[in-house]
Amino acid sequence: MAKIKAHSTPSRRQKPLVATPRGKTHTHTVILLHDAGAKGRDSGREFLRATNIQSHFPTVRFVFPCAFKAPPAVKNGPAGATQWFNNPSSPSPPWAGDTGTLPETAVFLQRLIHSEARILRDTGGYGLHAAYGRIVLGGMSHGGAAALLYLLGSHRPLGGLLGIGAMLPWKYQLELLLEMYVDQFGRRKAIVGSNYVRDLLQFERLAIGNEGYRPKNLSDTEMDIRKSRIPAWQYPLIHLKTPVFLGHGSQPEKENSMGRCLDGIFGMDVVEVDYRKYGKDWHTDPEAFEHVLSFLEEKVGMPRVSIMAE
Repeated sequence: MAKIKAHSTPSRRQKPLVATPRGKTHTHTVILLHDAGAKGRDSGREFLRATNIQSHFPTVRFVFPCAFKAPPAVKNGPAGATQWFNNPSSPSPPWAGDTGTLPETAVFLQRLIHSEARILRDTGGYGLHAAYGRIVLGGMSHGGAAALLYLLGSHRPLGGLLGIGAMLPWKYQLELLLEMYVDQFGRRKAIVGSNYVRDLLQFERLAIGNEGYRPKNLSDTEMDIRKSRIPAWQYPLIHLKTPVFLGHGSQPEKENSMGRCLDGIFGMDVVEVDYRKYGKDWHTDPEAFEHVLSFLEEKVGMPRVSIMAE
């Protein structure tokens, strides 16, 4: 697992909105990241109200954190503007350098997920490894992209990833980089892609070469033993163990499916649903949101309560 860096700036973050389980039982935790410019607490309240998701999953704890916000002294910066990272596909605003960057966000999410896993361990009686498998990370648009990038570079599998209108930044750079990587096992491309994302997150890379993956924490003697090296095609890629849901209400360049990109580059099994007929805010429509509820119930294993139609 990547080392958690010591520096952070929690004072520039609004406190997260936390919705505790409605009963005494706590089985899962969902962490949802807001869109750029929004606020975690406001976005969380709106999401809970619009989806009524707590009624379906009363044993789930919901956490809505907030990204870094621009300091009031920043010139030309909208007051309280937030973002999880500087988007490479569009020019950065003058205040972008004073908000959260991707490595800062990665460290923040790493700490938050670990903290929520410990809460699950203490309240639900799960082991820490099992607790990670009961955490769903996700977000809306810009926040969903940050969550997806974190998963692709993560060192621990999660219970699931939920992307609402999320895009994959650096997608075209990844596709161009990996055009040359083809192997009979279909693993080298996924490892190279993971390393590209880990570089963006400033996480430790997987060491690959002609002889595959070699852990970096071995002694000099062990490094000389070829048997200690794991072939690249046998290395357990963490993101393959996390089910992913992607829903899009209105997405540019839809013909180049992000789901196909994730499958082709990283070998992931992605549930992708096109909600364009419902528009950008498709998650507020109960019929459209049913796919998300089914994903959480069937793929993640959240205990769901049946709600009678009024």
